[in-house]
Amino acid sequence: MRARVVTLILKIIGKECPEYTEDQMAVVKYGLESIYILITKMIVLTLAATMMGIIKEFLIFLIFFGIIRSTAFGLHANKSWECYVSSFLLLVLPPWICLQFEMNFWIQLILGTFAIGYIYKYAPADTKNRPIVSQKRRKVYKIISTLTACLYVIASFYTPRFYANSLIAVLLIECLMISPGIYSFFHLPYANYRQYLKHVS
Repeated sequence: MRARVVTLILKIIGKECPEYTEDQMAVVKYGLESIYILITKMIVLTLAATMMGIIKEFLIFLIFFGIIRSTAFGLHANKSWECYVSSFLLLVLPPWICLQFEMNFWIQLILGTFAIGYIYKYAPADTKNRPIVSQKRRKVYKIISTLTACLYVIASFYTPRFYANSLIAVLLIECLMISPGIYSFFHLPYANYRQYLKHVS
């Protein structure tokens, strides 16, 4: 289904923009595939959250995750089924879990401190398709990600149980997504900007 939709749109774009090169069309194709996966994934995840009765909590959790993810980045699954499964495990199941318990102050402090340090060390984590080549941009992303993590941890001590649990959980999930170990587990290259710079030089 995805291939049919993307191919159809590419044909339309090819007719409307005949001046596009093969490389430009490849970029367009990648963008269309990403958009298709994002839309269908969100539909599936929203339906799952609705069936579990946590649609509000899911959306809140998604916003928290999206904010830190936008600067810390991290792993992207290569295969669609991996993306759907991992998204359910990391974005739908955690909000439900966060509703079930109240985190101990010291555990919250330890996990939050760990997350801040880990994000400072490893963020931002790029991908093969989107290497963060600019050293200045990487530094800016690192600073913003670390500050965001600090704000999340501080806010977690002054918010209701679900919000507090979610803020810490989101940081831990992002730590997983930027970990060199998770890249290695899925056989994906890490610190892709280095390979890009080697290729350019």
